[in-house]
Amino acid sequence: MTLVEFIKVISETDKTAKCVMLSSKEEADGYLTGQAYPLPDKATSEPFTLRKRGENLRGSYPFCNNSKRLDTFMPYDYAKNVGIYFNHCD
Repeated sequence: MTLVEFIKVISETDKTAKCVMLSSKEEADGYLTGQAYPLPDKATSEPFTLRKRGENLRGSYPFCNNSKRLDTFMPYDYAKNVGIYFNHCD
């Protein structure tokens, strides 16, 4: 499966960023596939901290049922507003 998740940076230091998870809107373009877009005003988690790694953010974040998962987040270009591919049935 190719799942897409979005976060929003709410504050940052030189080495870390405090973030929240965001809701997303999915537009299907096939059977369980399509493009996902962030909903920047719809936070779905308590704040958590990620480490800065270049222009990406990396670390553990709330995933499902309060478990932890290590992952990397890349910046989303709101100016282009291009969807990110998802596939729920790989």
